[in-house]
Amino acid sequence: MSQPTCVIYDRLSRLHADEAPDHRINACKAYAAQRGWKVVHVATDTNVSGATRLEDRTGMREVLSWLPRVNYVLAAKLDRYARSVLEFQRLLKVAASTVTTVITADGMVSPENSSFIVNVLASFAEYEREMITTRITESKKDLRSKGAHMGGIAPYGYRTIGGINKKTWAID
Repeated sequence: MSQPTCVIYDRLSRLHADEAPDHRINACKAYAAQRGWKVVHVATDTNVSGATRLEDRTGMREVLSWLPRVNYVLAAKLDRYARSVLEFQRLLKVAASTVTTVITADGMVSPENSSFIVNVLASFAEYEREMITTRITESKKDLRSKGAHMGGIAPYGYRTIGGINKKTWAID
């Protein structure tokens, strides 16, 4: 019997120094080694929302191209795959059609429980994304009410002044 193979996937909405994917990728490699799997590829997406369509992510397209040839797709946590139940379901459907199992290195989704738990966990990831969107929307609404500049280029005849979350327009 040949050695099982896997592709590692990691996604970040925004790249900050303290969020670098190295620790998650290393956790995936350790998980694969513990199970005796051969890692054949590592794919990453940076500055990509978890709600973005699978086909619109460079790293996920790499993962999808590997599906017919690997046993597992491995991410550190479920929310690295998607924060949309629809997109996660699409990934699961494609993986199932190639007899590939989608799992996580944190043990939440393992080869033993993947068919049961993935849908429940994907729902929570989507809920969390909705909460993040609500928080950001409310924060922007508050800043607008205080006359803060929300970003982008100031209108003609104006320039932006002030610090983070305190930027306003001044006549230029």
